[in-house]
Amino acid sequence: MITTSASGQQDMITTNQGAERLLCGQTRELNVCCVVRPRSWTFVVWSDQGAGRLLCGQTRELNVCCVVRPGSWTFVVWSDQGAEQNLAPADLKKLRNKQRKARRKAELEKQQAAQAQEKREQHNKSRQQGDAEPDAPQQDELVPEKLARIEDPLEHAIKFLQPLQTLAAHRIETHLMAFQIYYRKQKPLLMLQSIKRAHRLDPSHSELHPCLVIFLQSLSRWKGTLDHPVAMVISQEMEPITKDRSAHQLNKQFLGNLSHLLDARFEAARMMHHLDSSTQQEAITLATSLNKDIGNITLKTCVKVLQALRNGEFGHCPAAVQDYQVRCHARFPYAQAFRPTSPLCDNNHITDSN
Repeated sequence: MITTSASGQQDMITTNQGAERLLCGQTRELNVCCVVRPRSWTFVVWSDQGAGRLLCGQTRELNVCCVVRPGSWTFVVWSDQGAEQNLAPADLKKLRNKQRKARRKAELEKQQAAQAQEKREQHNKSRQQGDAEPDAPQQDELVPEKLARIEDPLEHAIKFLQPLQTLAAHRIETHLMAFQIYYRKQKPLLMLQSIKRAHRLDPSHSELHPCLVIFLQSLSRWKGTLDHPVAMVISQEMEPITKDRSAHQLNKQFLGNLSHLLDARFEAARMMHHLDSSTQQEAITLATSLNKDIGNITLKTCVKVLQALRNGEFGHCPAAVQDYQVRCHARFPYAQAFRPTSPLCDNNHITDSN
């Protein structure tokens, strides 16, 4: 350490004591002593005639002190790198780790202070807007029409379908529903995948039949637009299932094999009208027949037939709807679905007789 006074006098005393350095100097009127440790120091000034004014500062590598008195001053500059050089490698490593931890702690405290300040600002802002909690999630406006009609229903349907394909792959209903979704998205390979999985579980299932008919009809409509490799894969995979039969041939054979079951007759009748709308009357007769020689006439199947008639799957047929409802009500008198609508009474109010 070098001390320089205004009078030009320079005195220096340096003593090394391990990791510490004792630096002392003397001017005409002041005595200066500094104890330097790794990244820390202590500066002492004394005088027999009164203490001087002490100005100190520190940079990354240098420490600076200036002692000012009237007519006399002392400027001191020193570095603690020398003290670090006297440290053993293990102690120096500990020192570096301590320095890094201190820097990280300072950065963390700075971030926490910034977050606290931001929360305070949000809190003040929310109080001005209506005393709302700053951490409360923003709630969307509850509009019934918006909640009932989402923008992408098929994408939401797929989100529900994917867990079922993993956890309920043994149920044919999973793959029948998957076919309906992929049919609406016009995904031929995924439609094929759904059909194969359902056919593997139950090839004679009545609800699988309309999927096959619709798929064959869609392939005829998409002919020429599908990529050649895709068309070849579909043709090869469907051949063991359809045996090169058309949609009309497949529907006719299905009806011939299972015409004694109501659910099969209903699905075949639906596909008959789907393939050719001119067969409306024949299809309605086929689906609504409740003869004794027909089996599997259950409440569930009859309700499905009535709903299909009402939904227009057999075209406009109000007379057929009413007739079928009456016949089903006679067969299932306690079923709410088939009860006729009671006409409103005209004399359901009280009038003043006076």
